[in-house]
Amino acid sequence: MAKLNQVEKLAQAYVANCGDVPAALRQIAGPPKTWTDAKCKKHFVSVYESDARFWQLVAKYQKAVEQHVAMDAAAIINVWEKVAQADIGELVKVVTHYKPCKYCAPGDGPDADCKACDGKGVPFQDVAITDTDKLSATARMVYDGAEWTKHGIKVKFLSRADALINLAKAKGMFTEKLQSGTIAPELPPLPDDPNEASRIYGNWVKGV
Repeated sequence: MAKLNQVEKLAQAYVANCGDVPAALRQIAGPPKTWTDAKCKKHFVSVYESDARFWQLVAKYQKAVEQHVAMDAAAIINVWEKVAQADIGELVKVVTHYKPCKYCAPGDGPDADCKACDGKGVPFQDVAITDTDKLSATARMVYDGAEWTKHGIKVKFLSRADALINLAKAKGMFTEKLQSGTIAPELPPLPDDPNEASRIYGNWVKGV
């Protein structure tokens, strides 16, 4: 029977390599470099496959990986939700100003006594940009920098449409087939029987 510390190392490598036995064994420097994949698998079967400790540790480490992935996924979804719901007007907005009409008396603003515009002046629009140090935490998530152009300052921000699409996919609103690299379904409980545990884990890795 293999030593416990060696079993622990292989269980960690086994999970890290998604059940690839030769890769896991080579990661822990188990077999000689000259061993083929077939010989690695044969060694695994003879030394580890029937060791209940190995499969118990595999289940333990896999659960830790799933929890870590779940937390990462939740954090990403939280950002998408905030971006999708953000008020872009907090970063930039169109504001209306009023200037004297051509009949107003000279001054800094519309002439209140002007009969031509009723003292209201002539409206014109301008773009107001909020100081970045005054943005809320949500607005800062959307803000993606700024640059000088020949037309003035260009403010960049993340796409709310893209955030909504990502959220819809994450919540299963689209029926696209899951591609390789997406979050795998939860690993089912592994039985004490090593052969059955090996079969279940192998099917889980293959997505069966």
